[in-house]
Amino acid sequence: MLLERLCPDVVTFTSILKACAGIGAHEKGYAVHDSVAKFGLLDSDVYLCTALVDFYAKCGSLKEAQLVFDKLPVQELVTWNALIAGYTWHGYAEVAIKCYKRMQSKCIHANTSTFVTLLKSCGMIGALDEGLDLHASILRYHLLQTEKVGSALIEMYIECGMLERAKEVFEELLHRSESVWNSLIGGCADKKHVGESFRLFARMQCEGHCPDAITYTCIIKGSCTTGGLVQGMETHARIVGNGFLESEPTIGTPLVHMYAKFGLMKFAQENFSRIRDPTIVSRTALIGGYVQLGHFEEALSSYTQMQLEGFYPNAVTFSCMLKACGSVKALAEGQKMHAQITRIGILQECSTEKALYIPACHDAEHIHVGSALKTLECTQNAHDCEAFPCLGQVKNEQNFEDFDILSCILKVCNSTEPRYNHRKVHSEALQRQILLEQDVIVATSLIDMYSKCGMLSDAQKSFDLLPVHDLVLWNALITGYAQQAQGAEALHYFESMQLEGFAPNLVTYSCILKVCGKLGAMYRGQEMHDEIVRQGFSKDEIIVSNTLIGMYCDCGMLHEAQDTFNRIGTYDLISYNSLLMGLAQSGESKVAFSLLERMLAEGYNPDTITCIYLLTVCSHSGLFDEAQVILKNMNFTYGVNLDFEHLTCIVDCLGRAGCLDKIVILVKEMPFHSSSLMWHCVLGACRNEGNVELGQWALWNALEHFESDVGAYVCMHNIFGVAAACN
Repeated sequence: MLLERLCPDVVTFTSILKACAGIGAHEKGYAVHDSVAKFGLLDSDVYLCTALVDFYAKCGSLKEAQLVFDKLPVQELVTWNALIAGYTWHGYAEVAIKCYKRMQSKCIHANTSTFVTLLKSCGMIGALDEGLDLHASILRYHLLQTEKVGSALIEMYIECGMLERAKEVFEELLHRSESVWNSLIGGCADKKHVGESFRLFARMQCEGHCPDAITYTCIIKGSCTTGGLVQGMETHARIVGNGFLESEPTIGTPLVHMYAKFGLMKFAQENFSRIRDPTIVSRTALIGGYVQLGHFEEALSSYTQMQLEGFYPNAVTFSCMLKACGSVKALAEGQKMHAQITRIGILQECSTEKALYIPACHDAEHIHVGSALKTLECTQNAHDCEAFPCLGQVKNEQNFEDFDILSCILKVCNSTEPRYNHRKVHSEALQRQILLEQDVIVATSLIDMYSKCGMLSDAQKSFDLLPVHDLVLWNALITGYAQQAQGAEALHYFESMQLEGFAPNLVTYSCILKVCGKLGAMYRGQEMHDEIVRQGFSKDEIIVSNTLIGMYCDCGMLHEAQDTFNRIGTYDLISYNSLLMGLAQSGESKVAFSLLERMLAEGYNPDTITCIYLLTVCSHSGLFDEAQVILKNMNFTYGVNLDFEHLTCIVDCLGRAGCLDKIVILVKEMPFHSSSLMWHCVLGACRNEGNVELGQWALWNALEHFESDVGAYVCMHNIFGVAAACN
């Protein structure tokens, strides 16, 4: 448009800014802002100015958003909403509430969007008083019956621990959608009011509302928590009767876990077999069930099948399998797993597991071990079923200090699902008059346990009960929120920690930088970078440097990522992979291959992740010959085994090059099961060439993975369109 000397207008710039905000195109958005200023349009249209504020807010550049906002001659409600939403998205809940109060002082009335955002802010920080004020305003403006407002109000009260008040709001709603029901049912389940969630579930159906996948997932998990097998099986029957797909991992995996927990492995196996594209979580749930019942041969068989299908075990999988190896004296298999654990870098999570299989394989069953030592061993090996009975024996033997025992017991809870055990340990500590503040290790273990189990409200309560907080406790809480994808809350508590006078350490910064990357909070990430430099952390701190590179890549700031990489004093393979990830996303092939040469020259051998990123670069840039070279080097030079993700990249690369015949040969001969993603790559290639016949073949295979794959149908429609245009 500019090349043809056409002058953009307000509508053009507004649309472009919305697009930049939607896809995170930060640098292009900045350029648009410059153009808007150049054409003198900054004060000409409220929607253009709002789009600017919204763009900066979504990019995390809240300082710039505030500057644009403050310069506006007239600040309309829509602009206020954009600013308030920006602060809420990025964890500045208190600032968002202050903005609202400032808006009120200017006699600007809130609307539905304002209230929904502000209620989220109140829930984030437990601001009950402000939430009550908002509730009063909602009633005054007659907005309570709006679905989004009603749901947000229920969720706010639940987050603030006011379940009864949330139920009152629910009862006041005249029209209750599935979303409203899920807000209350999920809230009851999260706050451990499982019986109430069951009653609401039954009432929901009696009133003619159909539960969705979210509803069923809450109820299934609740059945596991309370030991309600009958309730769980009834829920399963309803899932089938209502036409929901057990093949979907979101529903199938909780079912596998439920049946495995209750020892019904036949049902667990049947449900697992129905899942299309089962995840590592699904597979580990099945393996864990076999191990729990002592069916170790079946566990080993499932584990072997999992590896044959190209899945990598995680720490939980290894924990289960090492117990199985010890029980059947499979020393060779156990040693193989130990080597694999060391190779993939999760030794710290599973290292003591080898104690389970080596004594068993050497007939050391009769060696006497005191109950306290057995408790420590069991907890280190994540066997809650063995560790908890040992806790009772420790009371009598008193071989170890209480703090040591409790700290180890709490660690095992991090990897176990039955949450009644978690509360049992917490209760045990209190009954024995062990004050958590007397030992920071026990307090930290308790917070870490609740956080890793997703019980953040309990972690927060445990934290708040402590009279004194130290940096270790703050890190445990912040990391817990980050691990549970609660980035905004993690940022909030990071700020609270600093306000209380605690200086972050490397663990804190590494966690917060990852949060900034996931949220796309570019401005906050840059602030963290500056703060790290001011605090005097050395550029040789490889963990923080790698996290900085990853954060900038996630935010689309490739130049800053490269600059950070070049400033590192010491590199490792993760450093190279972090930068390659950003280059792959941006299709920077020349820079990527230059980085590969530098990596090889410095003696670093590419791993599986490196090869995936290199093949992705080739795919995005149409470099099929280079992709073939990488495949050859993987086998003969790098020693990297070909897996499913590598082949998916090759399929995409062939498709972009128009080599449909080669795609057919590759897909038919590959040693792995195909996936929905691979068939979408094939459909994309068929669209480019207008190949209807091959497209129909790809569509059929895509639907084999997911019957309701709307995207596949859209691709097929586009293929017909291209074919018709060509004819």
